[in-house]
Formats: sequence, C-alpha cells, structure tokens
Amino acid sequence: RMKTASSRYDFEEAARLRDIISSIEATLEKQNVFNMDFKDQDVFGIYREGNKTQVCLVRIRIGRMQGTKKFPVFKLDVPTGEILSSLLKQFYAEEINIPGEIIIPDEIEDRAVIAEWLAERRGSRVSIILPQRGKKRELMEMAVNNAGSLIKAERDSEKQAAYIGEALAAGLHLKKVPKRIECFDISNIGGDQAVGSMVTFINGNPEKNEYRRFKIRDLHGANDFGMIYEVIKRRLAGTQEIPDLMIVDGGK
Repeated sequence: RMKTASSRYDFEEAARLRDIISSIEATLEKQNVFNMDFKDQDVFGIYREGNKTQVCLVRIRIGRMQGTKKFPVFKLDVPTGEILSSLLKQFYAEEINIPGEIIIPDEIEDRAVIAEWLAERRGSRVSIILPQRGKKRELMEMAVNNAGSLIKAERDSEKQAAYIGEALAAGLHLKKVPKRIECFDISNIGGDQAVGSMVTFINGNPEKNEYRRFKIRDLHGANDFGMIYEVIKRRLAGTQEIPDLMIVDGGK
C-alpha cells in the first residue's frame, strides 16, 4: 500500500503508512523471541544478601516471555541448593502448567528425582537444566538480575521507611520512632450513617489486615469530636496492641 501510494505521488499517505510500518516493527522487536524452537520454559533466578534470599521466576511460553513471579524473601541460613530444591517441590505441587524445561541457577542433589516427578505430573519429559553458556545462561542471568533488583528495592524501601520514622519522631518530639501508627477519621452524610475508620501502619508500611471500621452507635447529628471520642474509646477497649502514635482528624 505504501509503494502504491508513492507511485500515485500521494506522498502524504505513503509517509503515514511508512510510520505505521515502523511502529509495528518496533513493537515486534520488543516482543523478544528467546528461543526459536518455541519452547515452554520456567527460568529461576536467586539472589542472596546476608541471610535474605530472593527468588524470581521468569516464564517463557512458546518462545516468548510471558511475565515474572516474585516469591517472598526467605530468611534462611542454608545452602542455595537446599532452598531451590524445597521451592521447586512446593511450587510445582500446586502449579498446573508445568513446562518441558526448567532452568535453575544452582545444582540440587535431587534434580533427577524432581524431574521424574514433574514428568509424571506433566505427562511428558521435563528437563531441569543448569546452563553454563549460551542463550539459556543469558535467561538465567536475567532472572538472577531480576531477583537482585527486587531485594535491593526492598532494602531501599526499608531505609526510606526508617528515615521517615526518625523524621516523624523528631518533628513530633516523640520519645522513640513510632513502630505502629493508627490514623482515625469520621465520615458521615449530614450526621447520618456515620462511620469511623482506622488505618494502620507498621514500620512505615500499610497493614491492611488491621484496618477497621466503626459504626457510630451513641451519637447522632454532626458531632465529629464526639464521634472521634467514641471510636478511640472503643479502639482502646479492644485487645489489639496499643499504637505508638495515634493521628486523628478534627483540627486544633
């Protein structure tokens, strides 16, 4: 179509089609084909820092990267091979989509046993490979780098949370950095259907499992001060840990 437009001296249409072609080519280049035999692969990367171990899984399906999975950080002072062996057993005990090839970054003693078990579950051969060179080695290194980036990001987040906690303690003249912070507010429509809400932060991070809502029982009408009093009283009568810092709405 571009060549036809150009032969008609319709250079504006030819240029528009040329730009579309360039966009398509750029998009296809980003969809990097990792193997030309279009294999399904799971690629595990492990990064260790002190007693912390971060595992990242890169999924390759039909030769293309389909995404990554981040595992929780393990705090175990054991060899990498032991962590990897245990992880493979737990992960694939529940995983339905088992690929024909699994790439790992470290040797595991029971590699053959796990491969045989996975082959039974899959219904066909499963290879567990520790690559030394080539494209598979590059894939493994990419997964390792991803794991390293995740653990470094967590470390930076912890540092930032510690800095904010120290700044908060200094600004509010607290005796210690507040580990547990609870914030309260009241929402109501013209004094009716009033609800108190509590959000909780622990070490600078939201702890959503400990968020709470309080339906106002004792008051009616627009009385935010009275409602805050009711909510705080009910909160402190509970069995939860007392916070280091409570923040309430209501102005001076």
